[in-house]
Amino acid sequence: MEIFMAILDGNAGNDVLIDFSADPNSTLNGNLSGGDDVMIGHTGDDTYFVNSAGDLVVEFAGEGSDTVVSSLGAYTLGVNVENLTLNNTAPVVALNGTGNELNNVITGNNANNVLSGLDGNDTLNGENGADTLNGGNGNDTLSGGNGGDALNGDAGNDILSGGNGADTLNGGAGNDTLNGDDGADALNGGAGNDTLNGNNGADTVEGGAGDDTLNGNNGIDMLSGQAGNDTLSGDNGADELNGGVGNDTLTGGNGSDTFVFGNRGAGNADTITDFVVANDSIVLLDALDAGLAGAISPGVLGLTFAGGNNPGNPLALASFFKGANVSGNAAGNTSGIYIDTVDGEIWYNPTTAAGGDAELLGTVTVGAAAALTQNDFIYGA
Repeated sequence: MEIFMAILDGNAGNDVLIDFSADPNSTLNGNLSGGDDVMIGHTGDDTYFVNSAGDLVVEFAGEGSDTVVSSLGAYTLGVNVENLTLNNTAPVVALNGTGNELNNVITGNNANNVLSGLDGNDTLNGENGADTLNGGNGNDTLSGGNGGDALNGDAGNDILSGGNGADTLNGGAGNDTLNGDDGADALNGGAGNDTLNGNNGADTVEGGAGDDTLNGNNGIDMLSGQAGNDTLSGDNGADELNGGVGNDTLTGGNGSDTFVFGNRGAGNADTITDFVVANDSIVLLDALDAGLAGAISPGVLGLTFAGGNNPGNPLALASFFKGANVSGNAAGNTSGIYIDTVDGEIWYNPTTAAGGDAELLGTVTVGAAAALTQNDFIYGA
């Protein structure tokens, strides 16, 4: 007689369930009525139902891809067991699950779960609820599902997807891909060369260290490249793009976008690919003069803003200069912002008396440079 399915159920008390069946896929349910049980699987893909803290699951190496369904408040997979599912049978309660050194698949329930992959290339699924997913070491895939989730890729090249809700995604070390999906999400790539997609919602997207690619997609997004040579694209919406340290490429896309300059010098000069004078603006941060002798705050050394050093005030006409091959580097040039209409360069000259101290901030297209006025530059704290 051929056995197609083996189901072993324990009774009340402490049981030992051993799978000797020929069926490759068995179910061992140690606790229909309580007790601390020992469940020993066989070759094939076994499923164990753990309902008591004293339950013990025994699996040997190479004996299939096995799953524990846990009803405990917290459960950690034992050796040679690959998968963990948190009980989602009513009444659904908050449960937590932790993997092991294998490539685990850990699935939460509809309550608020904490899922931790530890070592291995793990797949963590939060499902419903406000979940916390920790990938640990390895190249992990984390999916928040519904609810306001916190996803931490940790070490490795991870893929994080927030799902519905206002999620927080941290890539950690490694070259990660972060997808905010729906909701107002906060994304931080961490170390490594990361790709971050805000998708729908008003998202805050931070690249962290490394040469990152940031895409706001839909919504009014705030994009910050931070360290590295980053590529920022606002896409749809009135977005704010701040390249941070490094030579960054900034593309606002559709909408009235704001481009932020807070660093100076050839090593920090950013390229704005699509500045539209009628819609966009450039913010000159208070920190633009950091490290210069005589630096001021509030304000920027050598620049005057109409209405004073208050955020949102435009650059005064007396601090704005534009022409062919100008940079403000010639001795005696007045301090201010200089626009070179030949190649689209934007220069900052902090002093009037000295020569050669102007520094490059960034570039725009030649067409945009010709149309720029002082009103396109505003002060930012």
